Amino acid sequence: MAQRISRLKASPRTIADRLTNTGIEIEAIEKRGEGFEGVVVGHVLKVDRHPNADRLSLCLVTDGKETYSIVCGAPNVTVGKKYPLALLGAKLPNGMEIKQAKIRGIDSFGMLCSAKELGVCSATSLHFDEGTANGLKIHPDHLGGGPAAGLLELDDDAPVGKPFSTYYGLSDTILDVAVPPNRGDLLSHQGMAREISAVFSLSLKEIKKQGLKGSYSIKDYVMVKVEDSSGCPRYSSRVIRGIRIAPSPRWLQTRLELLGLRPVNNVVDATNYVMLETGHPLHAFDHRFIRGGVLMIKKAGEVQSFETLDHEKRELLKDDLVIADESGPVALAGIMGGKNSEVRDDTEALVLEAASFHPGRIRSTARRLGIQSESSYRFERGVNPETVPFAINRLAALITALAGGEVSRDWIDISPKKIKPVSLILRQSEIERVLGIAVKPAEVKRILGRLGLKQSPAPKGAPVGVRGGVKATVPSYRRDLTREIDLIEEVIRFTGFEKIPSALPPVFLRSKGSADGGFEETIRNFFIARGFFETIHYSFCGPKDLEKGGYGGPVVPLSNPLTKEWAVLRPTLLPALLETYKKNRAHTDGPIRLFEIRSVFAPPSAEVKRLSGISGGPLGPKNWREGGRVMDFFDGKGVLEEFFRNNRIFPIRFQKLSRKEYHPGQSVAVYAGEDLLGCFGKVHPALLLKYEIMDPVFAFDLDYAALEQKFRERKEAVFKPLSPYPRVVRDLALVMDLSLSHEAILQAIHEAHVPALKEAALFDVYQGEKLPAGKKSLAFSLVYEDPEKTLTDAGVNEAHFALVERLTQKLGVALR
Repeated sequence: MAQRISRLKASPRTIADRLTNTGIEIEAIEKRGEGFEGVVVGHVLKVDRHPNADRLSLCLVTDGKETYSIVCGAPNVTVGKKYPLALLGAKLPNGMEIKQAKIRGIDSFGMLCSAKELGVCSATSLHFDEGTANGLKIHPDHLGGGPAAGLLELDDDAPVGKPFSTYYGLSDTILDVAVPPNRGDLLSHQGMAREISAVFSLSLKEIKKQGLKGSYSIKDYVMVKVEDSSGCPRYSSRVIRGIRIAPSPRWLQTRLELLGLRPVNNVVDATNYVMLETGHPLHAFDHRFIRGGVLMIKKAGEVQSFETLDHEKRELLKDDLVIADESGPVALAGIMGGKNSEVRDDTEALVLEAASFHPGRIRSTARRLGIQSESSYRFERGVNPETVPFAINRLAALITALAGGEVSRDWIDISPKKIKPVSLILRQSEIERVLGIAVKPAEVKRILGRLGLKQSPAPKGAPVGVRGGVKATVPSYRRDLTREIDLIEEVIRFTGFEKIPSALPPVFLRSKGSADGGFEETIRNFFIARGFFETIHYSFCGPKDLEKGGYGGPVVPLSNPLTKEWAVLRPTLLPALLETYKKNRAHTDGPIRLFEIRSVFAPPSAEVKRLSGISGGPLGPKNWREGGRVMDFFDGKGVLEEFFRNNRIFPIRFQKLSRKEYHPGQSVAVYAGEDLLGCFGKVHPALLLKYEIMDPVFAFDLDYAALEQKFRERKEAVFKPLSPYPRVVRDLALVMDLSLSHEAILQAIHEAHVPALKEAALFDVYQGEKLPAGKKSLAFSLVYEDPEKTLTDAGVNEAHFALVERLTQKLGVALR
């Protein structure tokens, strides 16, 4: 940045704080050069054979002040050469601490270092490998770090004793910027320099235009045809012949490494360097592999597959944008080059490409193919078409400086549609209305000027509200400025968000809804009152999530998913609830109760609203009387029964259910009369194991629309006075087949319509040796009551035994 901005003297921390305050968040500040303390440029004065080891050398090395005896095992240590010297006490980036050591009986007072030990790349670690596809590879000795690993050889003019990090260009500070999706102009050093210069009101040093001269025409080598102008608004090409592929100079390798890119060769490194510098992705083709001497920018058409530079075969669709020659694609436009046209170690002539592609087209293809390249990342956010000529000429100049060769005297620049600059009217009244503060017109003009917007008074004849405003012409690199409100945002960014005064939000009073409304709020209030927490999960999920959650039904796929993990719309809420349960269980040993009211998406009914929830763990904290009973099936079922009872949704019945995500013996379908509402049950233990959940967990999944319909249809609550007459309680124990359910008994009791019978509740279940095989006993407590008179034993007995006889005949039960 210091090279791009005049008089920039602010510290990295100050720059980071000022950028963050303007909305450009700095996620991290990384001080490079740390980890090289105690590592200097060393000069080897003498090399002798180790007396006790054939593969070791005994070296005398100086740092310009002292001379050290060092035992070295590298095969390339040479008298008179210079290498990184780690002095005693130095700590290397790989964690190694240098101490005095005795090696085969000889003391060693330091260490000469390899590139791997220092975590850097070396030009000497690159070598040509004939017959390979990419030509340049990292030397295996350096990757392995074995005894044959060579030392990092420094230039002959390296100053002895100088700190290695300073000499090697590693003493720098890197700001990790979280670039907003709409600020593609910040994906370059030039763009960031432009932003910082505006923040600090400093002058920006523009990159000088390159003067290029050649003796031949590009037409002798290649022609370009743009067949899809909507996908490619601008395309430029230039040719360089007579180049020599070789490793890049150390300064270029170091700069790329500092920014997270691996050096490859002088041509590829040049394209990456100019991309990082200007924000404009570029590409170089080997001219030999442009069949027919023509490049066409077009849709893929009928092409089915294409091998990219990463050796992956990609299945293309007919509308994918490609760069093709007469034989087929040679690059995925804006994403990645093709294996069939890459630069190789014997390349002599290059065809350079700089273009502007439609962001949506690039994004769609890259996401579908699962490719995230430096190129696609920038094109997806929009690349300035006006910088295409500058970028390609900048690249051509750098390549000829690094690899030699001669550039063509002319170049191809196809721009089918002229892009008109965007002009916006910024009203002073609108600034004050939106921001709530007054910003002086002179300050507004100063801010817009710092951002590179050309200004003029509002045109004559403009409406009254516009008069006195400013007409601002937006520079082509600020593609995010399209409306007046965008300019107002720029004004407050540079004025300071802290200038906006604090104010309490307005409160709008309204009457509470009627008892018949607000069903969703009624649900929330009920479950929250019983210790449940509401969750909100994403509407997207992945096939692996559904498989893990036990779902095997149809899904609604997304045509353009954000990631593979979010490729479909969720058809059920259960997997997300289980994942959240697992995460919460890691932080508590208490009860966990969750619910969610959200839509799910499953063909053919598409979007359906559901009420789902899960619960598990202890019912309450441990105390001296109880050890903390764990929730069971009937606890969870009881919560649902209470919910239906409170909302007067009758009659509710439960029927045995068989679904693979639930325990086969503890799951039921829930009905209101004959209408299915959903299901409830214990989550299958095998499914819980996938989520590493050890608790018994119970889940319910209800149809929100069916619930709401029943809620609307419920009968009005009518008050009935309490009976002043005493109740009569009778116990009823029945013996029945194991297959007969408690639900069937209760239903038969209610259908008997005994006038005085008010309640029937199960209080005992027995299976044992006193009963025949295949039988069980259920004991019920029956409550009889008459609001108008005192019941007699004779009357109760008559009604009671009539009920017993009815149950015996209808269900085949016997009185125990």
